[in-house]
Amino acid sequence: VECRSPGGGRGVDMQMEYPISDLARVFPDMPPEDFARLVDSIREDGLMDPITVWQGQVIDGRHRYAACAEAGVERRFEYLGDDADPLRYILARNDLRRHLDESRRAVVAHKLSASSAPGRPRKGNGANLHSSFTQGEAAALLRVSRRTVAHAARVLSEDGPAAPAVRRAVEQGRVTVSDASRVIDEPAEVQLRALERVIGGGSKNLAGAARRVNDETSRQEDAAALESNRARPMAVTMTLHHSAVAGLDRLVAEASIDAIVTNPPNSPGSLPLFSDLAAFAAHALRPGGVMAVLANAMRLPAIIDHLTHPGLEWVAEFDYRYGGPPVSSGYPHRVSLGRKPLLIYGKPGFRLQGGNDVIEVPPPDGPAAGRQGRQRDDAGMALIVERFARPGQVVCDPVLLDRSSIALAARRHGCIFIGAGTDQSCINRIRDRLARAEADGTP
Repeated sequence: VECRSPGGGRGVDMQMEYPISDLARVFPDMPPEDFARLVDSIREDGLMDPITVWQGQVIDGRHRYAACAEAGVERRFEYLGDDADPLRYILARNDLRRHLDESRRAVVAHKLSASSAPGRPRKGNGANLHSSFTQGEAAALLRVSRRTVAHAARVLSEDGPAAPAVRRAVEQGRVTVSDASRVIDEPAEVQLRALERVIGGGSKNLAGAARRVNDETSRQEDAAALESNRARPMAVTMTLHHSAVAGLDRLVAEASIDAIVTNPPNSPGSLPLFSDLAAFAAHALRPGGVMAVLANAMRLPAIIDHLTHPGLEWVAEFDYRYGGPPVSSGYPHRVSLGRKPLLIYGKPGFRLQGGNDVIEVPPPDGPAAGRQGRQRDDAGMALIVERFARPGQVVCDPVLLDRSSIALAARRHGCIFIGAGTDQSCINRIRDRLARAEADGTP
């Protein structure tokens, strides 16, 4: 068997052993099933493409190198001259042979730049990649954006947030760098469950699979919290304070409430109450908490002025509608009595989830219910509480005003409830109604 000098040319040798260069390892490992097919092909047809050696190291063909040994087929080598550019050679060979997509090119670019020492890298063609390329230079060589290479660096970092299985899937080309970068800040369990769905064919991408995993987890947690809180006595899950809104911050701990839902009076003299509501919300809401306030359309600008507070962020105005035929007030205002603005404010960090901005209250059952009846209020408040709170969270109505609908809605939704009012007799009536509902088993 003839083997020519490593200085250049071609040769064949079964015994010659060469180390695998760092440069060859920047390309993804061949999946086991593909390697098995390569071994079978080489055993049947021989080695078609020679293995490339430069300065005593294999720079291209490491899988063919191993497959020849396993198949018992003699290896053939191609030797590059010492003055050759091994990087340009191997990039051209692998890009042509494997048709590398953007994600795999980003992985290769990351591996090239990750081998660089801190500081400005040295220029050179060494088969070992120490101090070779900046991230930008590697991105340019692989024809991929620097941003995508930065994503690859974060995904593939052993000290980064990506689960090891996700890193391996990216290196094997089973998921893309961009897809993985969208989920690596999720808990490791979510990443793994999402990856299982993608590999198993249940989802097209990790991002969509992770959303479904989180939705399923949220539903399971909500169901458990709902069952747990409904099983607890109402006296444990509800607290009623005799207090004005302005003094409620002394009774309710700072950052202890998840959602404020209230239907305050809307008379001209009640406008200062909205300022008190805004101040209380800024004090009591947790980071990411929300306040939903039913307002009067005629006095909406003044109400919004009073609700403005540096500790709150304006989020949206929802349309709260009553079911049934439309009803309007008479001349001169002609204001709709079948709808109200529902003003949504949040603490920094609150994110309005999907869904539209209309809350449609179904018509009450039976002629005795009436458009202004308690049944309609109960149904409407239930929709608001369900829209802005999850089971197990703390819901507060700082302005009870002889209404128990929000308290009942919170109870039925598995929430903890805190209410407050200035009229003790009103609080007593609400407490009686809650006790009757508890006895009837309606919550």
